[in-house]
Amino acid sequence: MAIDLGSSGVRAAVAEASLASAPPLAVARVPLRSFRPPDGPELAREFDPADIRRQVRLAVRSAVREAARSAGVRASGVAAVAVTGQREAIALFDASGGTVYIGPNNDLRGAFEGAAIDDEHASLIWRATGHLPSFMLAWSKLAWFRQQAPETYERAAHVTTLGDWLVHELTGELRIERALGVEAGLVELESGEAATGLAARLGLADIAIPKPVNAGDVAGPVRRRASEEFGIPEGATVVCAGPDSQAALLGMGVADPGATGIVAGWSGVAQRVTGRPVLDPDRGLWSGRHVAPDRFVVEANTGVMGGAYEWLVRLTSGGSAGSREYAAADRAAGRKGRSDGSVSAHLGPAALNMSRAGLQAGGLIFPVPLALDPPDAGALCRAALENFAFAFRAGVEKLDALVPHRTPGPGRHMFAVPNERAVAPVHVGGGLTRNATFRRVLTDVLPCPVRFGSPDASLLGALTLGETAIEAVDFATALRGRATACRAVRPDPAAAEEYDGLYEQWRHRGDLLAQIGL
Repeated sequence: MAIDLGSSGVRAAVAEASLASAPPLAVARVPLRSFRPPDGPELAREFDPADIRRQVRLAVRSAVREAARSAGVRASGVAAVAVTGQREAIALFDASGGTVYIGPNNDLRGAFEGAAIDDEHASLIWRATGHLPSFMLAWSKLAWFRQQAPETYERAAHVTTLGDWLVHELTGELRIERALGVEAGLVELESGEAATGLAARLGLADIAIPKPVNAGDVAGPVRRRASEEFGIPEGATVVCAGPDSQAALLGMGVADPGATGIVAGWSGVAQRVTGRPVLDPDRGLWSGRHVAPDRFVVEANTGVMGGAYEWLVRLTSGGSAGSREYAAADRAAGRKGRSDGSVSAHLGPAALNMSRAGLQAGGLIFPVPLALDPPDAGALCRAALENFAFAFRAGVEKLDALVPHRTPGPGRHMFAVPNERAVAPVHVGGGLTRNATFRRVLTDVLPCPVRFGSPDASLLGALTLGETAIEAVDFATALRGRATACRAVRPDPAAAEEYDGLYEQWRHRGDLLAQIGL
């Protein structure tokens, strides 16, 4: 079993452990709700521990029930459960292991404290973690609690990540997975050790960072209390599966140095694998650790993507965003030609420079006056999907400038793209790949071959780590299985050529919006 505490919900999957390339027997999703604490600032968000436990329980039991219906699998047959989760989300524990605070990655209560930290310590944090700005990291939240809620800060004894919070709930063992820890700023990028020296420099060493472990490590067995609450068999092996983005890379078989994976989910992420830590001298790209052994990643983050599209689907459908509304939006967008030109979207995803991350202007631009050619819902959705694809192209170009793309090995089948540059394929997964129009647009926009993996790539990666932890399959075999399951799609040469021009227009308009600012 795999459990993903993602940005948009809790997902659980059940799979046969020995079938490394097979899709899950069942996947269930339950919305993951957060709330604004009444005593917190406008940008504060938290999880209710009892509520998030209930949501995990619902997802797990729904997945098992569906697996039992389709394949005769029962909860008693679960041998291992691997836990992955959203990045930058953290949890605080008291000295007895009780939850003091647990919050999502969009809890920005420490925005001002993070800016103050960066004014003095940005270079130090960047060298240690490969991540900026600090308002997205654990340090800003800890600084906020210390200054604004000292009673909570004094109760807190340990800080870890959201995924590791669930591992603790299941096993009673308090750990921090290295890749997740780097994403939160709590673990050093290169050494993989707890960033205790950084904590001391920031005056935040009062709260301890647990012992770091690797993705794929066994945290322990499911304890009796957790078994009764979540419906997972007592004694089942619990495996740490790291950040959901890097788990998605593994779920697409992306682990070789130079390989590239795109995760088109709630946020848009393009990551290139490296064999050693690589820091962007301009600090515009993040650096992190892969969940694959001895691998690292460089990341071009494009910003909120699935969330932006959900807003648009709700807007154009009259307020709903279920599977029926998404399918209708896909059909409407697919009926629009790429050269429609009546609208250009800048909704969330952009060519971001993380050294200057923050609020930025965006929206819908109408090159043709509305009185002459008013766009319909299909044109708006098509423009948004092209926006997402353009943002990924900008991200891949940034990765190319810092880390060379992998060249094809002997016997590797390649095909020419419009600029006649033979390069290795980019693997793409995440929820937005369910959208056929998005798949078509992205294939034509990217200047390289594209192979599409699963919309549930992060769950597949977590399942792979669980399978290998209990030795149901070896890691290399599992990785090959995930890679070969990805499907190659060829671009339309005419569309690709036209998108080259539209992409440059999108970049130009984006630069103008960046100059406007907010």
